[in-house]
Amino acid sequence: MLKNILILLFTITSLFLYFLVSAQIDTSTNIDIQKDEININNTGEETQEYNVNNTLNENQNYIQDKPTIEDFINLGNPLENLSGVVKILGEVSRGDRIEFYIKGDLEGVDIYLGSAPIKDNKFVFDFDTNNLPNGKYKMLVKIVISATAVFSKTFNISINNAPLLPPQDLVKELEQTKNEVEKTEKEATIEDNEIKEIISSVEPKLVGNHEIIKKTKEVLEIEKEKLLLRKEKELKENEVKKIDRLIESAQKEIDIIEKAKPRLKDISKETLEKLAQEKKAKIQSIREIKENLEKELNIREDDIKTLEDIKEKQKNALKEKVREVTGSDEKAESLIETINKVEGKIHSTIEKTIEKKKVLIADDDGDGLPNEFEIRIGTSPKAADSDNDGILDSIEYTNGTNPLKPSQREKIVYKSPREVKVSPCDNFKVERVKIEKKEIQGKQENQLVISGKALPNSFVTVYIFSPIILLAKADENGNWEVKVDKEIGDGEHEVYVALTDNKGDVLARSEPLVFKKVQDDVVMIDTDLLVASFVIPVKKIEARYSTLTLIAIAIAVGVVLLIIGLRLQERNKSNKL
Repeated sequence: MLKNILILLFTITSLFLYFLVSAQIDTSTNIDIQKDEININNTGEETQEYNVNNTLNENQNYIQDKPTIEDFINLGNPLENLSGVVKILGEVSRGDRIEFYIKGDLEGVDIYLGSAPIKDNKFVFDFDTNNLPNGKYKMLVKIVISATAVFSKTFNISINNAPLLPPQDLVKELEQTKNEVEKTEKEATIEDNEIKEIISSVEPKLVGNHEIIKKTKEVLEIEKEKLLLRKEKELKENEVKKIDRLIESAQKEIDIIEKAKPRLKDISKETLEKLAQEKKAKIQSIREIKENLEKELNIREDDIKTLEDIKEKQKNALKEKVREVTGSDEKAESLIETINKVEGKIHSTIEKTIEKKKVLIADDDGDGLPNEFEIRIGTSPKAADSDNDGILDSIEYTNGTNPLKPSQREKIVYKSPREVKVSPCDNFKVERVKIEKKEIQGKQENQLVISGKALPNSFVTVYIFSPIILLAKADENGNWEVKVDKEIGDGEHEVYVALTDNKGDVLARSEPLVFKKVQDDVVMIDTDLLVASFVIPVKKIEARYSTLTLIAIAIAVGVVLLIIGLRLQERNKSNKL
C-alpha cells in the first residue's frame, strides 16, 4: 500500500514539474514586444475653431438594427480654405463618439481622420489639415451609438495650406556653388590662345601652323571627354555595388524567413511566404536595374577605349607634323610631354568641378528634380511637394502643371497596394507599430501608432489591411507617423505606405510590415524579430539551463522517493519477522 502511494506521489511530482518546464519553454520562445515611447511634437500652430449645430431628430429610433440615414448635423460655418489645426465643435442629442472621414473608394473604405468622444452631448475634434493635401474634399461624419447604430452625413470642405518655399540660406549656398562651378568649368575649357602658349613654350615658330594648333586642341579635348566618361563610369560602378549590397541583404532576409517558418508560432506560414515573395520580387526588380547599369557600363568602357585609340592616333599624327615642320624628334617629344602636363591640370580642374556639381545635381527631397533646378523654377529642394497638393513637384513639372499652384484633385479611387504591379521602393518604409494609451473621458483607451519613412515633406497614404486608410505628411527628414484611435481586431494585419497621385493610383510603395495584435500588445513581424526567433538570445540559453536544472531536480526527487519507499518496505518486512 505504501509503495503504491509513493509511486503515485512520484508520478504527480514529475507531471507537475513537466508542466512547469513546458510553460517555461513556451514563455522563453515568445517574441519580445516593443514598448518604447515616442514623444509627440507640439506643432504650436494657431488653432481655428468651427461650430457645428445639432439637428438630431429626437424621434429617431437610435437602437434599431438598420437605421435610416438622416440629416443629423448642420454646419455652423462653411469649412473652406482651412489651414493648420482646426477645432470642430458641436453638439448632438446622444451618441458614444463621432468619427470623421474623407470620402475615397478602396473596397468601400474611406480615409479615417480620427474620432472624438461625445461628453454631455458635446464633442471637440482637432482636425490637423497639414496631413491632407490642399484641395476640395467631401468629409464624412459618423455618429456611433451603441457600437452598432451609425448615422452619417457628408459635407464639403477645402484645405489651403501655404506652399513651402525654398529656404533662403540654401538659395544663397546653391547660387554661390553655381558660380564656382562656372568658374572651374571655364578653367577646364581649352582656348586657342592657351593652345598657342603651350606650343610656343616648345617652339615659337610652330604657333603659326594651324594644323598643329588644331591637332593639339583635339588631343586635349579628347582627354577631357575621356575623363568625364570615366567619372560617369565610376558613379555607375558605385550604383552597381550598392545594388549588390541590396540584393545580398534581401537574400539574407529571405533565408531568415525560410529558417523561421518551422519554429515561429506567432505568424502563419502564409504570411511568412508572402513576405518572402515580396523580398524575391524586390530582388528581381533591382536585378533588372543592375542589368541595365551593366549594359551602360559596357558602353562607357567601349567609348573610353575608342577615345583612347583616337587620342593615341592624334598624338602620333601631331608628332609627325612637328617633326616635319622642325625636323626634330626632340621638339616633337617635348610637345607631347607638355600636353601630358596640361592634361594633369585638366584632371584636377574637372575633379573640383564634379565635386561642386554634386551639390547642384543632388536631389535632397527625392522628388526627381535636382536642387539647383528647383531653385530656378521656385520650388523647394527640401519639399517633395512644394504646393502641398499631394503631387510630387517632378510629376507636376513633367505634366505641364504648376508645381507651385495646387492641382485640382479628381475623384479619389484608391488602388490597393496589394494589387498594383509596383515594386517596393526603399524610400518608403513602415518601420514600427505599437500601442499607446490615450485618456478618453477619464478612461485609458488604446490607440495604434504606426511610423516610418518617406520623401521629405511629402504626403503618403497608409493602408492597414483591416482595412483602414489614413493620410500622413512626412517631416523635413522624411519621418511620418499616424495614430489610429479606431479599434482593430486581434490577429494578423498588414501595413503599407504608398505615394499616390491625385486619382489614388499608387506610384511607389513600401514592403508590407506584418504585425499581430493581441489585446493590448502588438508583435511586429520583421526580419530583426525573425532573427531573434531562431538565433537564441542569452536569456533563452539561461532559460534552457534552468529547464535542465528542473528536470534534474525532478529525477532526483523521484529517485529519493523511490529509495525511501523501498527502505520503508524492507523495514516493515523485518518488523513482521
